[in-house]
Amino acid sequence: MKTTPTTSGKTVVVGAYTFDQENARKELSVMVCPHEYPLSIVDHIGFRRFCNALQPLFKVITCNTLKSDILKLYNDERSKTMNVLERNKIRIVITTDMWTTSSQNKGYMAITSHYIDDSWKLQSRLVRFIYVPAPHTTEVLSEVLVECLMDYNLDRKVSTLTVDNCSTNDVMIENILTKMSHRNFILGGKLFHMRCCAHILNLIVKDGLQRISHAIERVRDSVHYWTATPKREEKFKETCVQLKIPYTKNLCLDCKIRWNSTFFMLEVAIVYRDVFERLSLRESQYKSLPSEKDWDMADEIFQTLRGRERDQAAQLDMPPPPSIPLSSKGRKFSHEDWQADFAAHSNGAKFPTLQAIARDFLAIPISTVASESSFSTGGRFVMPHHSRLHPNTLEALMCNQDWLWNELGTTTNIGFECYTIYNIEGDVDDSSKSDSTITTITG
Repeated sequence: MKTTPTTSGKTVVVGAYTFDQENARKELSVMVCPHEYPLSIVDHIGFRRFCNALQPLFKVITCNTLKSDILKLYNDERSKTMNVLERNKIRIVITTDMWTTSSQNKGYMAITSHYIDDSWKLQSRLVRFIYVPAPHTTEVLSEVLVECLMDYNLDRKVSTLTVDNCSTNDVMIENILTKMSHRNFILGGKLFHMRCCAHILNLIVKDGLQRISHAIERVRDSVHYWTATPKREEKFKETCVQLKIPYTKNLCLDCKIRWNSTFFMLEVAIVYRDVFERLSLRESQYKSLPSEKDWDMADEIFQTLRGRERDQAAQLDMPPPPSIPLSSKGRKFSHEDWQADFAAHSNGAKFPTLQAIARDFLAIPISTVASESSFSTGGRFVMPHHSRLHPNTLEALMCNQDWLWNELGTTTNIGFECYTIYNIEGDVDDSSKSDSTITTITG
């Protein structure tokens, strides 16, 4: 043992220590995946200097080596996930959806599994984030999905498949049912097709907006006029300055088939209501100024959509909550109400078949939000300056992130929210908890 003084006046006791380059490389991969760091971080001079100051023995690897380590981590974590799904004797629920990247223009299918484990904890695992070459026909999509289920040996355990409510998925479901044995399904496959309630609600909202589109048509025309050319945009900003209205958000034109884009358009346009009116007095060619009635109706529509937008944002952009223990009626366990909890478990032992049926049905999600949330993460991985990521690497990054966060959330006593990857506004000092975290990840 050796006592070494530090610049702060404190001393550190240094004992026997063996540096492990391979383990350090693994920890680097574990760091990159959950926090969505770019693979090029190993080429950054600041990162290399930090590593040298922290541990001079560590040889910083190249970007290609890091990619190989991430793929190796993916294979290891995939085996763990397959074993977890295999050990559970209850049925598995699947949600899936397609996503096309804007930077790569490639289509990816997210496949997510859901089940309630033996401890009555609702679990979700991303099974695949697989690249699907065009054309995305119903036959191609059904082949990819069936192949994935068989690779994970889930074809005999799957109970339902939740997809959005489009006619293409109706045909895809029919194709899947012809490729798998009906004996393995609940009621011979009658409950196999589950339609996403969130998507149905979106269709209702869009249909409603179409019926009252006249109320926001002049707002849309106004936004289109003042964003058509850079000169008009500059004049709009100048008018904001004259009226002392902060120009904090750019005008944005909506996409008529996406109600949430209409929400964002109205959110900004309503703030500049006085600006549009002022410009109508100075610009003779601007003839689409909304009337007072139009503005009032637009504001009412915006307030209605804002409640729906908040709900959807909470579902898609927030990290999944840690697994919540459930009783046989789906409520949270209470340490104070231990008698009721004990009775629930006793009933489960008394009626095992009924308990198994309850677990199968309580695990069925009513929407594809679990799969769609992966696309938000995928969009951050495939940024314009990261658009050259190979599909296999992207899948490894996506799946590793999901599996590692689940591992952190279920095998440590540290709150899941402390490790959220979505809070980019500030830093959280978790230095006091870092030792237990590292121990858990390394197994």
